[in-house]
Amino acid sequence: MVDWHVIEFGIPKLSSLTDEQLEGLYVERDGRWSSAIKAAMRRFGTEKLDLDENWASRSPDWDCPGCGRRKPDLLRLSSAGVLLARLDIHHDHLTDHFKSILHAKLGPQWRAVIPPDTAHLEKLGSRLVARFEPSTVCLDCNGADGAVKAKLQEIPRSFSFRPSEIRRFVTARPNAEHQIDVEVARAIFAEARLDFDRRLGLVETLAVMTLVGEMTLEPGNQPSMLAGNPMGMYRHLHNWFLRECPEQHTMVSKDVEAFEARSVSRDGVATAERKKPRAVSRPTEAEIAVYDGGGAFDLWQAAPSDWRCPACGRDRRDILRRSNNRKRLWAGKLVRHTEYIITDSVPDDEDAEFAVNAFIDRHELHLICLDCSTIMAGVKSRWPDISASDALFQFSDMRAIATATPNQAHKVDWVAAEEHARASLPLAELTKTYWKHHNEAVGCRAVYRSLLTKCGGNKQRAWIRLSSYYAAEFAGLEEPEGWLDFLLSEADRIGIDDPFRLPASVA
Repeated sequence: MVDWHVIEFGIPKLSSLTDEQLEGLYVERDGRWSSAIKAAMRRFGTEKLDLDENWASRSPDWDCPGCGRRKPDLLRLSSAGVLLARLDIHHDHLTDHFKSILHAKLGPQWRAVIPPDTAHLEKLGSRLVARFEPSTVCLDCNGADGAVKAKLQEIPRSFSFRPSEIRRFVTARPNAEHQIDVEVARAIFAEARLDFDRRLGLVETLAVMTLVGEMTLEPGNQPSMLAGNPMGMYRHLHNWFLRECPEQHTMVSKDVEAFEARSVSRDGVATAERKKPRAVSRPTEAEIAVYDGGGAFDLWQAAPSDWRCPACGRDRRDILRRSNNRKRLWAGKLVRHTEYIITDSVPDDEDAEFAVNAFIDRHELHLICLDCSTIMAGVKSRWPDISASDALFQFSDMRAIATATPNQAHKVDWVAAEEHARASLPLAELTKTYWKHHNEAVGCRAVYRSLLTKCGGNKQRAWIRLSSYYAAEFAGLEEPEGWLDFLLSEADRIGIDDPFRLPASVA
């Protein structure tokens, strides 16, 4: 006999709480619902707020490790009249130098090209050479690091000032940008130069060792350190909660996601002053022929030569535009997109007495341009509640809200984009039912193929074993074998392969 712990406790339904109740229960957070933020908006005389998750996840008494200011002194208005309540993650750019060396030597697919069992060198080596661990800092401290390096050309791009060093060359003022002493920053870099050069040399040594396949690490069979103790209390409770209460687990997870979206505000998105548009230029045929796919070389190669974006209609030459990266002349790539084919009646059944509700008949895989693929990301960056949803765009949505021009970014009607995103939520619900059916059909086909192999190709024996395999699951059905037959036919109809996956030898 097994004895069980019976644990019963309530979890607040976050969506039902008032702003005041949220503030009382979650004192470690500081969202747009907090009294301090509301008071600040009144004090600054604005109704626009740009508050990110970095700010929301830090307590109201947080202070910047760089300038030492507390949150009330970090708030300030942007030139567009938006109250900025944002924090940045400041990291040592020396940790990126390892990747840049491998990228320069092996190209954008360097992770797939480096010798086996050397991938650990990049991750561990980057941490080893860092002068400081990533830290949350205020916008002005993070900006001061970049501003100094822009003025002092002798400072390498891979060098970053520690938060404690930033404090030495900035003068912090309440609710205003920092004043920067460039000469003090120059002196700090001179002090750190020898130490930095040694770390830089170590990075280059480790990169060479990676390239030639030295210092390999044979993988072990221990669980990942990130996974934690499999019998730790929190994981133990979480696993049982997920196993015994899957519906409640999903409900609570969505409630938390909605709470996070309720904490932030993105009124500041797209309010920055527009830069003067650069002259439009087009790549030559020779440049297109040697283009690396913008980080998605396999998709660039897999697309047919006459490819055009099925959403905006532009071809390969049209979707590329001049890059801001001095080492990369052109920017642009192809992105996978799933298009759902919807029907609102029973297929091939003219005698049906009524039409069924709309459902997804099948899906198709396409390649679209980066500009079309990022429209939804732009919507989600502007409306936090949409960000927490499963909103999706079909080709018709993209065409309706974006104006495409060769070699330029799309001009998007963001008001219409928001409307289309919200209107897509019923379709997003349909996709859950569709993928459940798809996975059931494809899973059945996989089992049948495995049994067919084990039975030496004998279809009758494989079918008997398949029926036995699903006997318990289909026990209540009048014609279980008919349902299996249906699942297998559905797998052949909707269980399509990825047409853009290149063979390993080509990719």
